[in-house]
Amino acid sequence: ELGGNEIIEDIILEHALKVELRKKGITIEVADTQYEENLLVSLTEIDAATVETILFTKGIGPIRKSKLAWRNAALRKLVGPIDMSDKEIQRMYTVVHGPKYSIQLLVVTTLQEATNAKERIQNGEFFATVALELSIDPSAIHGGIVDPISLADPAWPAPIRETLSRLQPNEVSVPIFTGNRWVIVTTDGTIFQPSVSYSEAKVEMRRLALLSQERFKMAQIANSLLENAEVKILTSSCNDYVRIVKPRNNAIGIRTIEGRKTLTMAGMPAIGINITTMPPNKIVNPIAPLFIA
Repeated sequence: ELGGNEIIEDIILEHALKVELRKKGITIEVADTQYEENLLVSLTEIDAATVETILFTKGIGPIRKSKLAWRNAALRKLVGPIDMSDKEIQRMYTVVHGPKYSIQLLVVTTLQEATNAKERIQNGEFFATVALELSIDPSAIHGGIVDPISLADPAWPAPIRETLSRLQPNEVSVPIFTGNRWVIVTTDGTIFQPSVSYSEAKVEMRRLALLSQERFKMAQIANSLLENAEVKILTSSCNDYVRIVKPRNNAIGIRTIEGRKTLTMAGMPAIGINITTMPPNKIVNPIAPLFIA
């Protein structure tokens, strides 16, 4: 389904989670993994078959999907109960149902490109024309038009949301630096008001806010486990194939057993991994050309 560092990282995380669950006396039931698989579909607006197709194109077939569901179930169990405040629920309502601003954007790689693009627009060229020509964002083919955004939506960089809140209709922003890109935005001043009241949406917004908090804490736990995993290459012949996370605590290694490369972790049984050079068109990461069967 996939090869490379990502698979090794998945295996390391799975073993680290098993150790952590055993320490805390937590077990993962079939219902837990089924919940994760159902959640994957319920949070989208497409049918299950289409979700499967999309996952497969990303290297997540039946085997990786079941392992992904198990890891998510384990991480969710480790997070435990979360108390949701009215403020957090209200914020989710604002993101999903609150006022949304129409926006056009143009994304380039340098400040000079952004400055030149703004000058062209101020000199009379249409924003959409310049965006179509210069923008590296997928929205370029639509003249930079994207779905209306909420000023409370953390999916959008804060500098963009803050700039948008101050823009007058048809005003073009100064270039905005977002970490590795320069962005200019404009709005026609249209604000789409909520069509669902807070009281009507509160139950669903609480669910979404809870899922958001869980996901954030799950990511923290996963990152911590990976950062503190110690990976040792116990067979020198593997050095040309494996580049994994930096070593720390729980000993994880690769050794040869009966001609097979085997990943092991302190306190956990060995599992076999057949490691061969991948066909060129299958290599995901050329630094670590692995094919995991």
